[in-house]
Amino acid sequence: MNDQIQQPEDRLAAVLKKESEAPSAFHLGNFMEFGKPGVQKANNLDAISQLELPLSWARFDQKGLRSNSTTFRPGNNASTEIGLIERNRPIAEQSAATFNKLVNGGLSTPHNLYSDKTGSSPADVETFKALSDALGSTTVGDNQLSCPQTGADCRRPAFHMDSARVETIKGRNVIAVDGWFTQLNDSAQVIDGADGPAKRYYSGIFFEAGAKGSKVDELYVTADDKRSYLNNKAAYQSVLQSIKWR
Repeated sequence: MNDQIQQPEDRLAAVLKKESEAPSAFHLGNFMEFGKPGVQKANNLDAISQLELPLSWARFDQKGLRSNSTTFRPGNNASTEIGLIERNRPIAEQSAATFNKLVNGGLSTPHNLYSDKTGSSPADVETFKALSDALGSTTVGDNQLSCPQTGADCRRPAFHMDSARVETIKGRNVIAVDGWFTQLNDSAQVIDGADGPAKRYYSGIFFEAGAKGSKVDELYVTADDKRSYLNNKAAYQSVLQSIKWR
């Protein structure tokens, strides 16, 4: 009977063994969510050979003439998503040349392109005007540098850029952007909150999917509220580190 009683040191050894065999945080649900183990692999996404995402997130695919999208959303928060946009057309020649120069021009990374905290120079404005098509002329590319708001009645840009930089992700240089979108009502008018426009928070990377920047794809995380955005940034960073490029 006494032989079957587990001694304290035996219990400790068992706990340590269990912890050593446990999956990493990367393989737990949304990489943070306890009790929902596993990842799903998304394969053959244009320039990306494979991604790993939380198994507990639902996948949605949509094909269009201009682009295809693959998005993943956690079951407990449909306003949050990690998504990939595959563009089906080449971008404007000037935009492609500027993008190619930034990601293939031999810059040491990370290399800051812009910070809202320090402001912009005329050169920054010209760079982001040229990049508008590469970043999405109606989305991230429509920002305060490429389309400045100059009067009270002027249209507000779709996106406010907090920062932009050239980064290296798994051996490939990309342009990484952080910021927020203005939210619109059913009449396409900006929704104003207590502290300015209602925001949809965003982080994304833009990378070559065609020779010399001729086609650019986008991988991003976005959420309607800051708490959800911050809670899922770790999952997004894990997705970036799982990338296998073609």
